[in-house]
Order: sequence, then structure tokens, then C-alpha cells
Amino acid sequence: MRKVFLFIVLVAISMASYSQKRYENNYVSVVVPNGWVVQNKGDNGLGTELMSFYNDEYDANIYNFGMIIGFNQFQKPEFLLETQMNLKSSNPLFEKATFGKMYNSSFMGKSVKATDFKTQIFDETFKGTAYAFNEGGCTVLAVGSYKVGTKSDLPQIWRTVKWKNIRKDTHVYDSFREEIEAYCAATNKTLKQTPIVSNGERYVSVYLEPDANIITNTYKFVDMEKSSFDENKIEQIKQNLRPILLNILKATAKNAEIAAREMKEGYIFKYTYIDKNDEFLFSVKLTPDDYQ
Repeated sequence: MRKVFLFIVLVAISMASYSQKRYENNYVSVVVPNGWVVQNKGDNGLGTELMSFYNDEYDANIYNFGMIIGFNQFQKPEFLLETQMNLKSSNPLFEKATFGKMYNSSFMGKSVKATDFKTQIFDETFKGTAYAFNEGGCTVLAVGSYKVGTKSDLPQIWRTVKWKNIRKDTHVYDSFREEIEAYCAATNKTLKQTPIVSNGERYVSVYLEPDANIITNTYKFVDMEKSSFDENKIEQIKQNLRPILLNILKATAKNAEIAAREMKEGYIFKYTYIDKNDEFLFSVKLTPDDYQ
């Protein structure tokens, strides 16, 4: 049953497939053979849809994992792959993965950015490839993996893939603030279900302050208490963090449309840090004077 847990963490709803059947969402349709388990889940706030599948509905001998994720926010494929590679905890398939170099490739008729990986899943060694590409103003990530020493059956599924005529929804929100609020709400939901922890910091939440154009991101030092910080240490951390946060913000804006629009509109980006007991430590603000 612990293998089923992998996909619970992926925020999916299991549907066992007892006959060959075509499954679809807004991004893709695919035929999955008898005996495979399919999980299909969307997040309307983020405009993200996940379809994943593995080969054994009884969890007895899983040797193939496949996954297709559609993102309704345009990103550069290389940025999407880099994010997946760097924030491993956001994807259990990548949590213990080592990655090769990124390269240009093709996948089911699409020109893609790709990277090969090797990972451990339930003490078994798996190899695979992740592919990212743009389609109709959206971004798609496809991942295939197989247990070392077995044959991958995923090609028979990939050959049935039909990509939808994806078009980004441009008329859902009455204002940009409403769009940001929806994006924040969906992101916070995802962070609760699949926490992102990197270098001792957990990304806790993001929200738009109600009466100001300020977007606040909260991070937690998961292993540190407020008593271990003094004023000099906090000031030094803030000085070290500012250029790092600024570089991350600028890189994100080059690859994620919503961040670029936020910067164009002159939003302030606030980064609040708390200790492991949720006690406030300090904040860093990046204003238009910093990033423009």
C-alpha cells in the first residue's frame, strides 16, 4: 500500500483500469492498457492538470511510471525542467534522483528540452527521462520511468498520445489582482499537499496583501529556533539573501508570465522568514527600484 501513497502525495485520484481505455483532460488524451492504474487530477486555480499511470493495480510488481502534467502558465521548457531538478521534494519521482545534462530532443512529434535521470523508489532503482515543451501558450511536462532490469512498456502508451489544441484561458478573471489571488490560493493548496523543502527552508505560503500591491512569500527554517539568531546574524542573513532573491525573481520573470506581469505592474515582493516554531525572524522586500 505504501506504493499507492506515492500517488496520494502527487495529489491524484486513483481509478483502476480493467480494460484498455482512453483517458483525457484539457491537454492530452491517451490509451492505457489493461491492468494499469490511471490517476487524473486538475487544479483549476493553477490551471494545472496531472495524468499519471503505473502498470499494476495490485501494487505487486510496479516497474513502469508515466506522468503528463499540463501547465496553463507559459514557462520556458528549460526553466520548468530546472525547477523540477532543483525542487526535488515537489515531485516524489525526483526526490532521490540524479540528473544528466539537459539536451534538445523530440517527443511524440514535439521539439522538447529533455533530461535523463536515475532514482530510487521504494528501494528499487528506476531510470527515466523528463521532457518539457510549449504548446499553444501553455507548458507540458512528460515523465517516463522504468525499473532497472525490466522492459519499459511506456512506448506503447506514448504512441497513443494525442495532444489537445491547448489554448490559454484569457478571460477567467475580472482583474489582474483576482488572477494573482487565485494563483496564490492554488499554490498554497499545493504547498500543503506537497511541501517544498530545499536547503533547510520550507516554502510555506504566498499571498497578495489585501490593500496593497505586495506579494508576500513565507519561508520557514525547519531546523532552527529564534533563540539561535541575534541581530548581527539576522542582518548578515538579510544581506546575503537580497541578491539571491533578486536573481531568482528576475530569472522567474523571464520564464513565468505571471511574474513578469507582476513586475511590469510594479508589485512589491516581500519574503518573510520564520523559525521552526513559526516565530517571525525577519523580512526582505524587493521593490521596483530593486528589480527594474
